[in-house]
Amino acid sequence: MSRRAPVGAAGGMEPVARLRDISLRYGRTCALDAVSLDVPAGCMAGLIGPDGVGKSSVLSLIAGARAVQAGRIEVLGGDIAEVRHRPGQEPVPDPFRV
Repeated sequence: MSRRAPVGAAGGMEPVARLRDISLRYGRTCALDAVSLDVPAGCMAGLIGPDGVGKSSVLSLIAGARAVQAGRIEVLGGDIAEVRHRPGQEPVPDPFRV
């Protein structure tokens, strides 16, 4: 039995992850600034770039390991900000937020 992503309105596969206007700060440092990205279903994808550009930050947000500060992330059709879409996973509290 194979698992397939839901088919979108345009007939293509829905992305497995959809990020919209994601921003993330570590204190005064802006790690991500209004990033939007679709991770396509049915293929391999990678993040490439130099040290310190936010690759690990994006992956930790998609995994639900870090709390979303601004924007919206959907993984497999569910909003990652909702606990029910992160079974057994609580986001790391942001030490810079009061």
